[in-house]
Amino acid sequence: MIKSLFSSFVLLFLIINCSSPKQELITSPEIIQYTLTVNSGNGGTVSTSGGSYTQGQSVSVTATPESEYVFVNWSNGSTDNPLSITVNSNQTITANFEKRKYPLSISITGSGTVSEEIISSGKSTTEYTSGSVIRLTANPSDEWVFTGWSGSVSSTTNPLEVTVDQSKEIVSAFVKTRYPLTITIQGEGSVREEIVSSGKSTPTEYNSGTVVRLIAEPTG
Repeated sequence: MIKSLFSSFVLLFLIINCSSPKQELITSPEIIQYTLTVNSGNGGTVSTSGGSYTQGQSVSVTATPESEYVFVNWSNGSTDNPLSITVNSNQTITANFEKRKYPLSISITGSGTVSEEIISSGKSTTEYTSGSVIRLTANPSDEWVFTGWSGSVSSTTNPLEVTVDQSKEIVSAFVKTRYPLTITIQGEGSVREEIVSSGKSTPTEYNSGTVVRLIAEPTG
């Protein structure tokens, strides 16, 4: 009898256990956070300094240059601006800026040279970084004289200091040295002047190197 009851109990337990729904253990996925650090080099700012972000999150960062600076690139080599970053690890990125560059063109009329001396800042190839101060010295050739600067500046100062804050074109002018030719007459007659080469620059002076033929014409 006891054996029969025990068997019935075991059977009932199995039936109840099989018919009851099983409870499954549910676990939440682990949330992973990473740190993004955004820096700005000299000459500009960035839209965010970074922070803590969930793995896979996309962050947009914009670099803004200051006046007379330009954005060059990010430290990861990208030139995109704004830059989209997918945060899958701890990262540090820096925005790089540099001074604007402007050309300084020098042309010459006449005969001479112009020397350029950097007073402040620097030169890159044929351009100067914004804010550079350049001393220009006009050097006339023999028998020539410097008369002044024109173009982006107007001055007779020599040497001349120029601040490169935009594209500039400057002309350095030289003219021939002028000498007077004085003719004195004894007796009755006149002297006629005939220019053989070069030319007369003023009513009383000739450019250096001018060849003049003098023709004496007696009176009567």
